[in-house]
Amino acid sequence: MSVKLQPAMVAIMWFVVLSGCYVPSSSGPQRLDVNAGEDFTVALGEMAPLTVTVNGHSAGYAFRWSHESGPEQVPIADETSASTEAGPLNLEGDYKFRVIASTADGAFGQAFVIVTATETGSENGQDNANGEDNENQQANENGDTDTGDLIPPDRVRINAPTTVPAGQRGTLVATSPPLGFEAAYQWNVLAGSAEIREPTERETSITSDAPGTVEVEVIMTVQGIDQPFTDSATIEVLEENAFASNITGPSDAVVGEEVKLSASHLGVSIGGITNAEWQILSGDAEIVETQSGGSSIMLRPIGEGDVVLAMDASLIGAAVSQSHDEHLIVVYPAAGFELQAEQLEHLALVGQPVGVDVTAAEGNNQDLNFAWEFKSGEGSFDDPGSRTPNVTVTTLGTAELEVTATQVLDGRMRSGTLVTYVTTVNDLRPVVEIDVENFGVIPMQLNGDAAPITVANFLHYVDAPEFNYDFHVFNRVIPDFVVQGGGTWTDRETLEEVETRPPISGEANNGLSNLRGTVAMALRGSDPDSATQAFYINLSDDNAYLDEDFTVFGVVTGDGMQVADAISQVETDASDAPVEFVIMTTIRRTDTGDN
Repeated sequence: MSVKLQPAMVAIMWFVVLSGCYVPSSSGPQRLDVNAGEDFTVALGEMAPLTVTVNGHSAGYAFRWSHESGPEQVPIADETSASTEAGPLNLEGDYKFRVIASTADGAFGQAFVIVTATETGSENGQDNANGEDNENQQANENGDTDTGDLIPPDRVRINAPTTVPAGQRGTLVATSPPLGFEAAYQWNVLAGSAEIREPTERETSITSDAPGTVEVEVIMTVQGIDQPFTDSATIEVLEENAFASNITGPSDAVVGEEVKLSASHLGVSIGGITNAEWQILSGDAEIVETQSGGSSIMLRPIGEGDVVLAMDASLIGAAVSQSHDEHLIVVYPAAGFELQAEQLEHLALVGQPVGVDVTAAEGNNQDLNFAWEFKSGEGSFDDPGSRTPNVTVTTLGTAELEVTATQVLDGRMRSGTLVTYVTTVNDLRPVVEIDVENFGVIPMQLNGDAAPITVANFLHYVDAPEFNYDFHVFNRVIPDFVVQGGGTWTDRETLEEVETRPPISGEANNGLSNLRGTVAMALRGSDPDSATQAFYINLSDDNAYLDEDFTVFGVVTGDGMQVADAISQVETDASDAPVEFVIMTTIRRTDTGDN
């Protein structure tokens, strides 16, 4: 939208805040081979020693122990150590412990160990120290592995049509494993006469030429887990050209994200369908939209778990006028979470380290794995897997850094990303020049010692191709007070509102005062933390009262104030906007701040 902006109060500038965007990781991390040892037995009242290795080692990994279940909750001495102990175990029974191992680049894995507490310490078998298997270990060797907490045995489910006409294809879909895991599928016909088109795909189809009952199964084998998971379903094959309606759509969803489910009608022309009615049989979800005739719906999962939908379709004039189908959706926790940083803009000397940081908005940073990388610019991190690494940028300009945090929750991977910036200079007092059309050049020396965040932010706008100052205008001019600009752009005909990056934290009261010739950031009202792109040049020594809220970050040098004073004398309208546009053709870096 092109509008002529009307300035408001002195030194007040509107701004647009771009909301942050956080993307769930689209691919799972590498899986680690984690070993928590064999199950063992201890005597009542004793501590349980816990040890973990990854690929036969323990160095170079981060660990997180937790007590999953047992007769009582017991503490773990050091939850982040490769070797620790839990207890004392004062009640008889099985105590189950889990350990998650991870690396700085996001690879992870987990393992479980069961410690049985008995009066003698040997009721269920000998300790591992004796080199003999106890009953639990023997059970594992028989295939009853205790991996149910990673992927519950009922995690795999089949979505199959309730009915399908003979000769027509019905869709078969198996639910997928948690993110970060790879699975193989095998479909089999257990009873009846039917053909499965692609028996090793997660989604396939089935066809039968003979009416009757067909039973199918799927076997899902997950990499790194010994026990496969199975499910079966029964399909009623109807007479050829009989009416059948099936639900098509995803078998997996995450909390809060809407999914579309459609009614697929087989055996007849869809012109005969009058209506399809939907209902939620079980689970925490809501139908937010229904298309005409019930041809499709939009479903929003509200909570985790299984959601079962039913659809009843009717056909006028057919011998079989009703058809029923059900559909399962496994709802997982939201895959993404929000990251935030105390500051997104950082100033540094080229080749010198500066600290950056990130935290989870949810406040839980202990179970997160962090991975930092350069999106633009060049340099290195001292610890790219740290929440608060030091980064050294070796190129002059603004480097874009991205951090991804991942978390394993109930066997599924959640992730969040955040972009932050480091703007480099060769001197903490860099000089820039403003080319003002028909007026001349205004040199400014910035003060990165007193206002590093503000200087970094300003130079980031200077450096950025999408958010620079080219053809921005001085839109507020008040003699003996300020000339202000940088927040609006012109095509020489109209003014356009400009998008900005998020506002920065103010650095007012930094020892620099709003005196004649100084440069400060404009704000929204008097909110000291609302500065984005607009700035102003002080024309008077009487502006020191602005120091409480408005951050001074530089000073005009050379003959720049003669240009600023000339601008202050242009004709303005009732709202202090110049009648003729005063255009900054560009703002550029010029030297290392040695002036």
